[in-house]
Amino acid sequence: MDDEQYSQRIEKLKESFEAGTVKFRNDNNRAYIPNQVYTDRLERVLEGKWSKEIREIEINIPHSYVKAVVRVYIGPYFREGSAIADITSQGVSNAEDRAKNAAFIEALDTWEMGWRDLSQYNDDWGKNPALAHLRSASAPEGSKPPPPPHEKVDRRCIGPNCGKFLTNEDYSVLKKIPNFHIQRMVYCSDCLPDAFMRKLEPVASSLPIHYQTRLAMALEKAKKRK
Repeated sequence: MDDEQYSQRIEKLKESFEAGTVKFRNDNNRAYIPNQVYTDRLERVLEGKWSKEIREIEINIPHSYVKAVVRVYIGPYFREGSAIADITSQGVSNAEDRAKNAAFIEALDTWEMGWRDLSQYNDDWGKNPALAHLRSASAPEGSKPPPPPHEKVDRRCIGPNCGKFLTNEDYSVLKKIPNFHIQRMVYCSDCLPDAFMRKLEPVASSLPIHYQTRLAMALEKAKKRK
C-alpha cells in the first residue's frame, strides 16, 4: 500500500456511518460507536490489510485497574491507543477486555473514525468552529427530511422512576436549552426540571404546545416564590 492508496483508504474510513449507529451508554448517557462497527468498517474498506497488536497489558491489583496499549496497523502504517479500566466485581478478565477494547477505539480515533457521527453529541469538541466541516459532512443540507417529531430516539429519560424513551421532539427541545449537557442529561417533557424549563423562555414561541404549557407553569411557580 503506497501513500496515495493509504490516504484514499483513510478518507473512506472517516466517512459517516449509517443512521442509528451511534448508541448511548446506560451509566452516563455518553454517545459511542460499538467496537464491532469499527471492525466491520476496517474489514470492508481495507479488505483484510489491517491488524492489531496488544503492545502492553498492566494488571494492577493493589490499585484495582488494568491498563492496555493497542497498536493498529493499516498496511505499513500504525497508530497506538491506550486505556485503563477499573477492576470490578466482574473480575480481572472483564477489566482486561474493556481496557483492550477502549485502547483499540482510541487508536482508531487518531484517524478520526466516527468523528462525523459523534460530533453532534459532544459539547466539548463537537461544536468547535474549527470542526464545523464534520457537522456539514455528516448531514449535508437537504440530504434527508427531518425525523417525525413523535418518533422515539435511542435515549432514555433520566428523571426519577421514569426511563421512557425520548422522542425527536423532546431531543430537539433539549438542544434549545443554553449550556445544557445533552450528552449526559436527557429528560422527557414530563420530567424536565423547572430550572431548565425556564431557560426556554426566550424561544417559547417555537416550542410545542405542551412544552409552552409546562413553561408557563414553571414561570408562574417562580413568580409565586418571589
